[in-house]
Amino acid sequence: MLISPIGLKVIEVCAALSGIINVWLCMRANIWNWFYGILMTLLFIILCFSVKLYADTVFQIVAMGLQFYGLANWLKKTRQLGERSITHAYAKELVTAATAAILLFVVIAFLLQRFSDSTTILLDACITSGSFVAIWMQANKWVENWLLWILLNIISVWLFYVKGLYLTAGLNILFCIMNIVGYREWINLISPACRALSPAPLYRNDAG
Repeated sequence: MLISPIGLKVIEVCAALSGIINVWLCMRANIWNWFYGILMTLLFIILCFSVKLYADTVFQIVAMGLQFYGLANWLKKTRQLGERSITHAYAKELVTAATAAILLFVVIAFLLQRFSDSTTILLDACITSGSFVAIWMQANKWVENWLLWILLNIISVWLFYVKGLYLTAGLNILFCIMNIVGYREWINLISPACRALSPAPLYRNDAG
């Protein structure tokens, strides 16, 4: 182990705080949320690699890539539609998200089965695949990303509670509450111009 136990605990706390700030800024559609997301994933990469959780390290590397994608996409949307460029997802986009989540679930479950000693493979695969899709939806500023995060938080609370990680379970309860507030905030932040692009949540069947 290259980092002392105290150093690992400091990194873990800083990563958790970065995650809270990340969600808090995202609730306000503040583009700085992505910078804290990048910091959070970087800290978790260091943490997971240090304790030889290589599968989790790979997950965090992919998550960091998605954070950079989200930052670039928000910058693009801000230039095109303004800072409040939040919309509902089209029905076909939700289908794409669901399909991607299912495919990722199958792949991740297979990899965990073959290369890890996880005792909760299905739940781990569900949370991991769902998280990737939720970040992608968040990167596209679709309100529905919050609903997926809420579902994932509920699953995570139960998983960490069963594993005896009560502090982490409590942290996910906090994230769940923040995500519920975030969903309501984003509904209110949809600008008139963007609302014209998304007249009916979850039921938009055409592309424009």
